[in-house]
Amino acid sequence: MFKVIHGKIENYSDVSTFVKNIQKNELVAVDFFNNENPIFVTRAPGRLDIMGGMADYSGATVFEETTEESIICALQTRKDTGFQVRSFGRGQNDFDLKGNFTLDDLLSGGQVLPYEKIRDKFSNGKEDHWLAFPAGAFAAIMHEKKHLFKVGANILLLSTVPMGQGVGSSAALEISLLKAIVEAFKIPASHRDIPYIAHVLENRIVDSPCGMMDQYASSHGVEGHILPIVCQPDTVLDPVPVKEDITIVGVDTGITSNLPKDKYAEVRTAAFMGYRIIADKLGLKVNDLKGKPIVEIDDPYFDGYLANIRTSRFDADFRNMIPYEMSGSDFIKQYKGITDKIVTIQPDKTYEIRVACQNQVYENLRTVLFLQLLRAYVDNHNEQLLISLGELMFLSHRSYRQCGLANKNITELVREIRIAGPRVGLYGAKITGSGTRSVVAILLKKTAMPTLKNLLQEFSKKKKVKHHIYAGNSPGAIEFDHLEMKWFD
Repeated sequence: MFKVIHGKIENYSDVSTFVKNIQKNELVAVDFFNNENPIFVTRAPGRLDIMGGMADYSGATVFEETTEESIICALQTRKDTGFQVRSFGRGQNDFDLKGNFTLDDLLSGGQVLPYEKIRDKFSNGKEDHWLAFPAGAFAAIMHEKKHLFKVGANILLLSTVPMGQGVGSSAALEISLLKAIVEAFKIPASHRDIPYIAHVLENRIVDSPCGMMDQYASSHGVEGHILPIVCQPDTVLDPVPVKEDITIVGVDTGITSNLPKDKYAEVRTAAFMGYRIIADKLGLKVNDLKGKPIVEIDDPYFDGYLANIRTSRFDADFRNMIPYEMSGSDFIKQYKGITDKIVTIQPDKTYEIRVACQNQVYENLRTVLFLQLLRAYVDNHNEQLLISLGELMFLSHRSYRQCGLANKNITELVREIRIAGPRVGLYGAKITGSGTRSVVAILLKKTAMPTLKNLLQEFSKKKKVKHHIYAGNSPGAIEFDHLEMKWFD
């Protein structure tokens, strides 16, 4: 039977159950794991975006909380070059999947394939496209750590983070996989390496234009705290404790988003267009990359980040000179391209540039103020601080709505919470993350939880949907570390 020889499972009921299932072969066939090599177990939680999530790519400060839900990965090396993957969990298809690939799928001539080749092999149009995560994790490590794998692995995944619902399931999957790989294969990796590689995997193989906040939240999160991250690109600030009288919960409203799939990428593109126009206004040195709508800008003022522009200066010097909208073709003709290499300007699309830029600049200010007010509340239980925190959340939601990133039904729920207000212990609410999912973050007094549940029940009944509350949080992957299990007769 496999027994834990390294690490602790106390206070982790999900991991304890998972380990018992491995010991009893209750999740996979008896021959899934061999009796010769150790099994390495890692755990990474989901995340709830409290503030700033729509502006991480512009260098904003973001405020993230881990969830109790997690993805657990058990990985064991093999003698051959095959990879066997089995998963169980919640979300699309219940994440009840299995698949196989080999090192030959990742290599050519003894060298790892370019990122775009790996992406094409596991594209969204293919039935096994979810294998982009485990296959991409190994490919990304080979690229970023210059480590060439010689053998494959058996990988077992268990998820309680709903997939595709806007609570960081992709990041939790990436972090748990990468942490297990570096432990099992003894690859030197710092605490910053793993979220960085996870971000590369997300952008270049999974092909999702996200920033780095999800990966850092899942990796660096601290139980009982909210994690501030300055995304320039990845400065983690001291976690802020959540006082015992208040809580921030996430609510999956159950409402299906009717926003276009590429709306988040469209807003991101528009923001970078605005930054390019501001650079032109300032006369900054711009080098265009021939044949591509990408430029490099020498920026001594803002270091390439919209979030570094003060709101007062943006309003006085830049806002009115940024066009309300512009077609992609007209922009490329006049400005050549943008600095962002993750999204691509679509010539036939019209971009709302001014509102996207304003969104990024003001969201950073809102989040920085939120951070300072919450820290102040730790020392001074003044209700006015909670009211101000809630107002910042409502303003953030309004900014999402102005960018077209908020479903009208979700905005209706936010409005109901605002009307109920501080008199019943409900202080603030906003849509989370990219805005294209159905999760709302809510700040409230713990004593107001029954009131919130009643409000949500009425709302769900009216909309004919089922909601789910994410309450509580858990340690990030770093705090959990890893387990090592070894077979004993």
